[in-house]
Amino acid sequence: MFALKKVRFDNLQPESIRFMAREISILRRLDHPNIMKLEGIITSKQSSSIYLVFEYMEHDLAGLVSRPDILFTDSQIKCYLRQLLSGIEHCHIRGIMHRDIKVSNILLNNEGILKIGDFGLANTISPNNKHQLTSRVVTLWYRPPELLMGSTNYGVSVDLWSVGCVFAELFLGKPILKGRTEVEQLHKIFKLCGSPPDDFWKKYKLPHATVFKPQTTYESSLRERCAEFPETAVDLLETLLSIDPANRGTASSALMSEYFNTKPYACNPSNLPKYSPSKELDAKSREDMSRKRTDDKMQMRDAATSRRQPRRVKKYLREPIDHTQSVSKEHMQNGPHNVRRSDGRSHVQKGIGAHKDYLQPEMDAVSDLSQMVNIADGNGFTVPAQGGYDWVKRRKQDASSTLSDGSRSKISALDPNFAKGTYDLNRQRMTALDKRYNDKQGYHEETRVTMDFDPSELLNHQGNTDHGSQVSDMRREVRKSRFGREI
Repeated sequence: MFALKKVRFDNLQPESIRFMAREISILRRLDHPNIMKLEGIITSKQSSSIYLVFEYMEHDLAGLVSRPDILFTDSQIKCYLRQLLSGIEHCHIRGIMHRDIKVSNILLNNEGILKIGDFGLANTISPNNKHQLTSRVVTLWYRPPELLMGSTNYGVSVDLWSVGCVFAELFLGKPILKGRTEVEQLHKIFKLCGSPPDDFWKKYKLPHATVFKPQTTYESSLRERCAEFPETAVDLLETLLSIDPANRGTASSALMSEYFNTKPYACNPSNLPKYSPSKELDAKSREDMSRKRTDDKMQMRDAATSRRQPRRVKKYLREPIDHTQSVSKEHMQNGPHNVRRSDGRSHVQKGIGAHKDYLQPEMDAVSDLSQMVNIADGNGFTVPAQGGYDWVKRRKQDASSTLSDGSRSKISALDPNFAKGTYDLNRQRMTALDKRYNDKQGYHEETRVTMDFDPSELLNHQGNTDHGSQVSDMRREVRKSRFGREI
C-alpha cells in the first residue's frame, strides 16, 4: 500500500516550480530508515499537479499523542526520540535542514518505525552560500526564538529546537509552548527558558530584537515545569531548548547524551504497542466532537437554568397625579377599563386590567374643581366640590381655610357663621363650574354638590355660651357619622 502527496504548481510561476523541484531533489538525496523514501512520481500533461508516491504509514505522532487512552512510557519515549534524532542527524550530515519538524510530520507504522516526512520547507546548507534565508518557516509552536525575531542567517539548530518541543510534548501529551501569536509565543519562550543574556543581543543583532527584547528579566522555569520528567530528560531538554542556538549542540551530541544511557533503556521498535490508525485528522475530529459535546452541555445547562428561574412579576407603579393637566375627551370616553353610568359614579372592571393607573384620568378630570373650591368642616378635613367623585383628602393640622381665590383665611373654620357663609357663597359657583365641566365632557346629568355635614348643625349651637366644649362634642359626632367610629 502506498500514500500519495499532491503537489500543486503553476507553470507561469517560476518560484512554484523551483520549490517543487527542490523538494523532489532533497528527497532523492536522503536514504535513511527514519526518513520517508520517495518511491515515485505521478504526473499528467492535463493536470497542474503532480503526485509524490511514498510508503503508507498508519499513524502520525500527533494522532497518538492526542489520544487520551495512550500514555507513553519512558522506554517508548526514548525509542521515538532516538529514531527522530537519527533521521535529523542524517539530514544534517547531508547538508539539509528540515525547517518544519512537528508531531504531525513524524509518521509511524505498525512495526514501530518512525519516519520524518514533509520536506516542503526543507533547504540545503552551504557554507559559501551568502543568500539570506527566510524566517517565515517552522510551525509557530515549534519555532525557535531567533526566527521569531527575524533572523535570516541560521543553521541546523532550528531543527534541534523543534525536536526539543516534540520531546516535551511526548511527556506532557500537549504542546509545551502554545502561543496564539508570534509575540505571545516569544513571551512564553522567555518565561519558560529565561531571558537571553546581554551578550546574546550584541552577538546576533536580530532584526526585531529592539521590539521583542523583554523589559522584565525572567528566570528559567523549565525544571519546575518539567519536575515530573526524569532528571536526565530535563538535562537534555534544557540543552535542546537553549535560547542561544550555539548551545543546542547537534543531533549527534543529543544521541550520545546521558539520557539514552540510563535505565529504562529505549525499547526495540518491534516491541512497541500496536495502535489503531491515528492521524492528525482523527485528532482534529475528536477535538471537534469534544467541543460540540461541551457546547451542547452548556446549552442544556443554560436551558435548565432558565427554566428554574422564577417568573418575573410585573410591578405597576402609580405615577403621581398632576392636577395641572386636564384629561382629553377621547381618553375619558375610550378608556377600556372605565365605564361611566348614568348614576354619576365611576365603575372599574375587575381583573388584571383593573389597575390603579386607569383611575388617574378621573382624578385629574376634577382637579380644576377641587382646586377652585374647598369647604372646611369642623374636623380639619377639606371637602372639595364633587361631580360624582367621592374622595377626601387629609388636611394639615392647622384649621385655617382655603378660599375660592386660593388665598389663606385667618378666620377659624370652627366659626359657624363663616362655615355657612362660605357654603352659601360658593354653592352657586360650584354648580356652574361643575355643569360647565360636564358639558365639556359630554355628560348631561345634573351634578350635585354633596357635603358630609349640614352647616345648620353649626348654627343651632351659635347661641351657646360654652362655645368651645359644644364644638368639640360636635366634632366627635361628625367624625363618628363620617367614619363610623371615633378617631
